[in-house]
Amino acid sequence: MQDLKEKSKSWHEAFGTDRIESAYEKYLGKEFRALFFGHGWVDKDAYMKGDQEFARSFEDISMTVEDMAQEGDTVFCRMKWSGRNTGDVLGIEASGKSFEVIGFCQDKYKDGMVVEHIALFDTDALKAQLKGIEGAA
Repeated sequence: MQDLKEKSKSWHEAFGTDRIESAYEKYLGKEFRALFFGHGWVDKDAYMKGDQEFARSFEDISMTVEDMAQEGDTVFCRMKWSGRNTGDVLGIEASGKSFEVIGFCQDKYKDGMVVEHIALFDTDALKAQLKGIEGAA
């Protein structure tokens, strides 16, 4: 069985790429649920739809898992996300601006598949960068 940390890394780094749909199918379990930005807990279908809609607001996306830890069936990741804003998102009109923010996630596995996902990104820094506020990081 593939190491759980390797699964989390592969899935997260597929965000915003042509690999994401196959990553959803390969790594997300039938009973998957996620705490999705501003929507509370959502099921697998709602998560995949919302995740892809969100990703369409950006180009040149890079999601890099920089650090990982595993405790039992739970994997924790620290990630760096960068890209360029090309669509309306988070109440902000498309700006064309580039951004780079950090985030953390927790993936809980059951039978080798992710069944629970919680992600937290620095949305304040993201919004500030998209608005062109100097010193936003």
